[in-house]
Amino acid sequence: SAYYYHGRPLSADELLAEMRLAQVDMALIWQNPAATPYFDDPELNYQALLAANRHVDAVARQHPQHFIPGGWTDPRALGVDLALRLVDVLVLELGFLFVKLNPAQNRYPIDSYPVRLVVDRIVEQQILRACLAKNNLPALACLPHSAKRLTARHVNDVDRLAREARE
Repeated sequence: SAYYYHGRPLSADELLAEMRLAQVDMALIWQNPAATPYFDDPELNYQALLAANRHVDAVARQHPQHFIPGGWTDPRALGVDLALRLVDVLVLELGFLFVKLNPAQNRYPIDSYPVRLVVDRIVEQQILRACLAKNNLPALACLPHSAKRLTARHVNDVDRLAREARE
């Protein structure tokens, strides 16, 4: 169908037109993994994902009233070290509020050790970013190091974990 975007690039103008048609004011956006080719070289994959994520950032900066940008990393295509480096750029440099991984699409086990390392880093960097920004988000209170592992296992329940860590 002409309305199915998966697998092909979608411009900001196209997305804005679709949003107007659907009466949607704001949307989460991230790079289209199906439109980003991978290579046999993790460093080339890192550069490709970094460029795609920077493009998402640029689009969101052009349309801040319409787009909330998110990052994308892939520990299978990048290897753990480069996936962690990309998380640092996405959260601390670009300020993305979320970072996506898609184990099913990118063919790696969701409960694998590399995925746990990347999720731990995402949570750790989001907490650090919130603390550094002093943006008064109670859900992202500065948790002690001992709570990091627990937090990473329950990303959707950070409020409860923050309360438990303070007790």
